[in-house]
Parts: sequence; structure tokens; C-alpha cells
Amino acid sequence: MFGKKQSIETRNLISKIKSKPVYFYKVKGDDVELISIYPNSVKMGEYLNLDKSTVCKYIKKGKILI
Repeated sequence: MFGKKQSIETRNLISKIKSKPVYFYKVKGDDVELISIYPNSVKMGEYLNLDKSTVCKYIKKGKILI
């Protein structure tokens, strides 16, 4: 594959296979409510206006985004 470019369809397929869904919850007291599910950290970062690496750091550390 050296020097060859992948098609857009191939890139999208690889992205879909390798990405993991990100679950966005709202915590209110003892209640936990699922707000939405994003296909990957990039899409969640776009929604929250954050970089994908920031989202990944919080996910890996198990911390809550504020």
C-alpha cells in the first residue's frame, strides 16, 4: 500500500470498524440519565466543542466531563 491512497468508502469503513461508541450521561443526584450515544469521540468532541484527545483522556481516566 506504500504510495497508494485509500478511497473514501474504505476510509469510512475502517473508521466505523475501529471506532467505539461514546455514551453521554446526565447525573442528577442519585439518578443517571442517558442523554445520547455518539459513534466516536470525534463526534462527541464536535458536539461539546472539545478536541477528540480531551474526550479520550477523560474516557481513559474514567472521569466526568464538566
